[in-house]
Amino acid sequence: MLGEKQTIMKEIYNGAVVKMTEWTTTEFQLFAGNVLKQFEGKAVTVIAGEKSAHHFTEAFTAKYPDAVFSQETVPAKAGFIVERDGIDYNYFFDQMVAEIKKDFTPKLASLAFQKDE
Repeated sequence: MLGEKQTIMKEIYNGAVVKMTEWTTTEFQLFAGNVLKQFEGKAVTVIAGEKSAHHFTEAFTAKYPDAVFSQETVPAKAGFIVERDGIDYNYFFDQMVAEIKKDFTPKLASLAFQKDE
């Protein structure tokens, strides 16, 4: 029973990464724009994951004059990194979900499996 529950939990988190990876350009840009607003007025470099690079259109990048959008991409990744003053702020979707997973799994498991059937 525990193995089945762990498999279900893993599928939920993997599904979240897949869903985020499949965001439309509009959805992705809304997310990225909200992140980049936090860095307004500060020089940053944005490095896209290979699976998300196409979302950083010319019209989108023009809205963020303080950001340098690298032509380099990170292979096989969805999301992006924001570099500022030697610090990497990681917005790769798999990493974001992994961080949430640490804090949220016990609560989700208790909610999802309240009744053992």
